[in-house]
Amino acid sequence: MPKHTQAAVHYRRGYPLRGCGYCSMFRRSGGGQYGSCSAVTGQITPYGYCDIFDRVRNPYGHHTTRAHQQAMDDIYDHAHGYSVAKNS
Repeated sequence: MPKHTQAAVHYRRGYPLRGCGYCSMFRRSGGGQYGSCSAVTGQITPYGYCDIFDRVRNPYGHHTTRAHQQAMDDIYDHAHGYSVAKNS
Protein backbone atom coordinates (compact mmCIF):
# COMPACT_ATOMS: atom_id res chain seq x y z
CA MET A 1 0.00 0.00 0.00
CA PRO A 2 1.43 3.44 -0.89
CA LYS A 3 2.20 5.92 1.85
CA HIS A 4 0.05 8.99 2.47
CA THR A 5 1.46 12.50 2.10
CA GLN A 6 1.72 14.62 5.24
CA ALA A 7 -0.86 17.04 3.82
CA ALA A 8 -3.37 14.23 3.12
CA VAL A 9 -3.37 13.11 6.79
CA HIS A 10 -3.21 16.68 8.20
CA TYR A 11 0.21 16.19 9.84
CA ARG A 12 0.58 18.84 12.55
CA ARG A 13 1.84 19.56 16.06
CA GLY A 14 0.84 16.84 18.52
CA TYR A 15 -0.61 16.87 22.01
CA PRO A 16 0.76 15.48 25.29
CA LEU A 17 0.47 11.68 25.11
CA ARG A 18 -0.94 12.02 21.60
CA GLY A 19 1.90 12.36 19.15
CA CYS A 20 3.92 10.33 16.67
CA GLY A 21 6.29 9.17 19.41
CA TYR A 22 3.32 7.27 20.90
CA CYS A 23 2.10 5.88 17.56
CA SER A 24 2.49 2.28 16.42
CA MET A 25 3.58 3.47 12.95
CA PHE A 26 6.43 5.74 14.12
CA ARG A 27 9.98 4.46 13.53
CA ARG A 28 12.93 6.04 15.31
CA SER A 29 16.02 6.47 13.22
CA GLY A 30 19.62 6.70 14.37
CA GLY A 31 19.53 9.14 17.38
CA GLY A 32 18.47 12.09 15.26
CA GLN A 33 15.63 14.46 15.90
CA TYR A 34 13.38 12.93 13.23
CA GLY A 35 12.14 9.45 12.47
CA SER A 36 9.86 8.00 9.86
CA CYS A 37 6.37 6.59 9.61
CA SER A 38 5.29 3.32 8.04
CA ALA A 39 2.19 5.07 6.61
CA VAL A 40 3.24 8.70 5.94
CA THR A 41 6.01 10.07 3.71
CA GLY A 42 8.81 12.41 4.76
CA GLN A 43 10.61 13.19 7.99
CA ILE A 44 8.42 12.72 11.05
CA THR A 45 9.00 14.26 14.46
CA PRO A 46 7.93 12.33 17.56
CA TYR A 47 6.03 15.50 18.57
CA GLY A 48 3.82 15.52 15.46
CA TYR A 49 0.31 14.13 15.05
CA CYS A 50 -1.98 13.16 12.17
CA ASP A 51 -5.47 11.87 11.42
CA ILE A 52 -4.38 8.21 11.28
CA PHE A 53 -2.68 8.20 14.71
CA ASP A 54 -2.70 4.71 16.29
CA ARG A 55 -1.65 4.80 19.95
CA VAL A 56 0.84 2.17 21.05
CA ARG A 57 -0.84 -0.10 23.56
CA ASN A 58 0.73 -0.15 27.02
CA PRO A 59 1.55 -3.77 27.94
CA TYR A 60 1.25 -2.88 31.64
CA GLY A 61 -2.27 -1.50 31.39
CA HIS A 62 -3.65 1.93 30.70
CA HIS A 63 -4.77 3.98 33.69
CA THR A 64 -6.20 6.96 31.83
CA THR A 65 -9.79 6.64 30.63
CA ARG A 66 -10.90 8.08 27.30
CA ALA A 67 -12.79 10.82 29.20
CA HIS A 68 -9.65 11.74 31.17
CA GLN A 69 -7.57 11.83 28.00
CA GLN A 70 -10.15 14.08 26.30
CA ALA A 71 -10.18 16.41 29.32
CA MET A 72 -6.35 16.66 29.24
CA ASP A 73 -6.42 17.39 25.50
CA ASP A 74 -9.11 20.06 25.96
CA ILE A 75 -7.12 21.75 28.75
CA TYR A 76 -3.96 21.70 26.60
CA ASP A 77 -5.84 23.13 23.62
CA HIS A 78 -7.42 25.88 25.70
CA ALA A 79 -4.09 26.80 27.31
CA HIS A 80 -2.42 27.08 23.90
CA GLY A 81 -5.28 28.84 22.14
CA TYR A 82 -6.00 25.98 19.73
CA SER A 83 -9.47 25.70 18.32
CA VAL A 84 -8.78 22.83 15.93
CA ALA A 85 -11.32 20.02 16.20
CA LYS A 86 -9.75 16.64 16.97
CA ASN A 87 -10.89 13.26 15.71
CA SER A 88 -11.35 10.76 18.52
